[in-house]
Order: sequence, then C-alpha cells, then structure tokens
Amino acid sequence: MKSRYYVDGYNLIHADKALREAMDISLEEARLNLEDMLSGYSKYIDKKIVVIYDGHMVKDNRGESYEKDELTIVFTKENETADSYIERASYELADRYQIYVVTNDLAERNLTFNEGAVVIGSRAFIAKIHDSLNLEKKMHERKMIREEVAYTNDLQSQLLKWLNK
Repeated sequence: MKSRYYVDGYNLIHADKALREAMDISLEEARLNLEDMLSGYSKYIDKKIVVIYDGHMVKDNRGESYEKDELTIVFTKENETADSYIERASYELADRYQIYVVTNDLAERNLTFNEGAVVIGSRAFIAKIHDSLNLEKKMHERKMIREEVAYTNDLQSQLLKWLNK
C-alpha cells in the first residue's frame, strides 16, 4: 500500500526552533525553509508529502493547491482549517493509502488515528528529519572516503606497475 504524509505546516513551523526564528523574519521565509526541508525528506523516504497551511481566516479565500519539487502544497480556503482538510483526506484516502499525519493538535491526532492514520508529533517528526539528514551526511562522507581509498589504491597499483617496467 502506498503511503502519504499530511503535515500541518504552521504546526510544524512552531515545533522547530530554526523555523520559528525564520518566522520572525517573515512567514514566507519560514514556509520556504519548511518546504525545502520536507522536499529533501520526501526524496529520502520516497513518499509523497502534502503540507497544508491554514487559509481559513483570509476573507474570500478560495484556497490553492500546487506541486513544488516533491511536495503538494495546500492553502486551505476561507472557513476551512488545515485540521479539517487533513481529517477529510485521512477519511477519504484511508482505503487506498497508509496515511501519516504530522501534528501536535490532540483532537486532530485522535480523530485521524481512529480513521487508521499513523500519527506523529511535530517535534518527533522534526527529529526524524534531522536524524535522516545526519545519516545521509555520514553515508556521503563514508562514500567519499571509500572513493578516495579506491583512488589511492589504484594510483599505488599504477605506480608499482610503472616502477616494475
């Protein structure tokens, strides 16, 4: 069964110190940083991530949804919260996808869990992303070391052949 992650965007921004600091500069900056982080993580886990931002307080807002990198980004419409969007998606897609819901909202967590979603707290999810980035960095460093050793061994082999001629 395919998996999908539904992330309450503003909830996740408030759960991460660096994102909160970016929000002090501008909300747009915090969203872009979050989207970059989620896009990288989506590639790493090879799963679809949908990030939802509340737009319910914006008068005459018809909502917006678009694809960016590996993400689907949703701004909810007037009178629709990110929570209600996630709840509806969790209910409607539960038979086709393993749904993961990322939020700290207790009511949201309970409701989506009862629909069969796997619920992950925002801070735990941020920690998971940082852990995967650290692991990816270590794997890259090890690969570079292996390539350097292989290059050195090849160079030594060629030098010995040259000297033995």
